[in-house]
Amino acid sequence: MVNGDTVVAQSTPYGYGGIGVVRVTGPDSLSIFGDLTSMPKNKLQAVKPRVAYREIILDENKEPFDDVVLTFYRG
Repeated sequence: MVNGDTVVAQSTPYGYGGIGVVRVTGPDSLSIFGDLTSMPKNKLQAVKPRVAYREIILDENKEPFDDVVLTFYRG
């Protein structure tokens, strides 16, 4: 891993809770959120730090997979 990389990592232990937390950190975070959700580009660019957004995450076929809550924290 090099400084400036974008990292995606599981933050909750596997199988221990009703929800899972995945942390995405780095310069491509918002781009990854855009790829994983149906969030339009104009809404993605208007994301405010520390605000929770409820979205639908998509599977590899771009079909709805699960509800997610995204919160962006600027570094």
